[in-house]
Amino acid sequence: MLIKLITPLQSPSCMDRRLRRVAERAVDGWLKGDQMARVLRRTLPSSGLTLEERERVAGVVHRVVRHRRLYEYILERKGFSLSPASLVKIALGEVEWDEGLVEDAPPPIRLSCSEAVSEILLRHVDYVERINREPETFLAVNLRRCGRREVKSMLEREGMAAEEFMPETALRTVSRGRYSKAAKEGLAHVQDPSSQLVAKITALLGGDVLDYCAGNGGKSLTMAYYGAPVFAYDKNRGKLRNLERRAEIYRVPVRVEWWPREHDVVLVDAPCSGLGAAARNPEVKYYRDLKGFPVKQKRILSEASRGCRRYLIYSVCTFTEEETEGVVEDFLRGERGFEPLPPEEVLPGILFSEELKYVRYRGRGAIIELSDIMYIAILERK
Repeated sequence: MLIKLITPLQSPSCMDRRLRRVAERAVDGWLKGDQMARVLRRTLPSSGLTLEERERVAGVVHRVVRHRRLYEYILERKGFSLSPASLVKIALGEVEWDEGLVEDAPPPIRLSCSEAVSEILLRHVDYVERINREPETFLAVNLRRCGRREVKSMLEREGMAAEEFMPETALRTVSRGRYSKAAKEGLAHVQDPSSQLVAKITALLGGDVLDYCAGNGGKSLTMAYYGAPVFAYDKNRGKLRNLERRAEIYRVPVRVEWWPREHDVVLVDAPCSGLGAAARNPEVKYYRDLKGFPVKQKRILSEASRGCRRYLIYSVCTFTEEETEGVVEDFLRGERGFEPLPPEEVLPGILFSEELKYVRYRGRGAIIELSDIMYIAILERK
C-alpha cells in the first residue's frame, strides 16, 4: 500500500541563536525521557522569552517530536550526527532533502510512529495527514458569563486573531490565546472543538450529568456553559481539587463528587491512546503497545453504568476499532440493561446541520472530526 508522506517543513524558517538554544535544551530534555509537556513547562517560563517567542519554540519542539523517526532517518543518510541541535536544524527546514531519500523507508519511519501505531494507521490512512498537522488553538467560551462575540473582541483588542467556529461555544484563535485576558478571567478555556461537541451532545440530552472521568474538568465546564446541572468525579483526587478551583474561577456550578452518586446522564470520557489528538500531543504516536486500553475502558464503563439512570455516554479521542466499537460491543454483551441509540437518529435532534457535516456514523456510534478525531456512543438504560 502506498502511503502519502506527510512532508514536514522544508522552507527555511529563521530562528535566532537565543531561541534556538532554548529549543535545543527542550529537545534534549525530551530525548532523555521526560514528557514533552513537562519539559516545556520547565524550560519556557524561565527562558526570558516573550509569549510569542515561547510559542515559536514550542512549535519547533512539537515538530521534532511529531517527526522524530523520519528526521533521524534523514539526518543519518545526510551524514549528520544525531543531536538536539541537528533535530532543531531539520525542524527549521535547514536540511535539504527530497522524498526520494525516504521512498524505501518502512511505514513506521515514513509516518514517524511505533510499529504498533503504524499498523493502525495503515488501516486508517485517511487520518494520517490530520494527526500530523500543525495544531490549532481553540477556546470554549463561558456562555454563562459572556457572549462569544465579546470574547472575540477581547482577543482582537490584545492583537490576537479570532473567529467563530463550531459548536456555538468555540472560537479559533492564535496559540497565545491560551494566555489571553479572557482565559485568565474565566471567560473561556482552551478546548478542542470536537471535545466541545461531545460536551454539547451530553449536556443537551436532558437531566443532570455526571462527568465520570472528569480529570481537570474541561468537558465539565463546557457542559455547565450550556446550563446543564453538572457533577464531576475522578479517581484522581488532585484533579478534582483543581477542578473545584477552576469552577470557582469560571463561576460555574460544577459540583465535585468524591464518591459518585446516581445521575440521569453519565459521561465516560475514558483514558485512551489519544491517537485522535496526536496533532496536539504527538508523543502518543510512539506507544509500543495499545492492548491495555480497551480492557481499562470496558472496566471504567461498567463501573460508571451502575450510577446511570438513563443515558450512558462513552467517548474517547481515538479512532481504533478496539477502543471504540470494540469496547461498546463488549460492554453490551456483558451489561444486558443497556441498548445503543442509533446516532443517526439522535444527533440530528441535537446538532445543527453544519455540525453534522463533521460527524461520520460508524457502528454503534459516531466519529467527530471538527479538529481532534473523537468517538462517541450513546447508550440508554432499558
